[in-house]
Amino acid sequence: PEILCIVPLLKREALEEVMYAAVELGANTIQLVATEKIHRAWAGQKEFERLQAIMIAACEQSKQFAIPALHQPIEFNVMSQKLSGNVVFFDAHGEPAYDVITQLRKEKLFQVAM
Repeated sequence: PEILCIVPLLKREALEEVMYAAVELGANTIQLVATEKIHRAWAGQKEFERLQAIMIAACEQSKQFAIPALHQPIEFNVMSQKLSGNVVFFDAHGEPAYDVITQLRKEKLFQVAM
């Protein structure tokens, strides 16, 4: 399926880990989102390029042959208005992402935002 991964602007180390995991998961697109609760500023083009380098390294490590498209941060309310179709929200106490993606593939859903 086409996987859009929506990632909030987390602290630097946590954001890098999420970016790496999103690539391993097979995300096609990664949309960064600014929320009211973030406690840091976006570092602009320098941070964007660093995240792209992390995604390339993750692709090499996980044998992914396509680098996801990375988009500059937008406000959460703008992102929520753009969402349509199947949306999956993950939390630390929910089901494993692998199980959810496997089920979506069985149901032949071709576009997923998470």
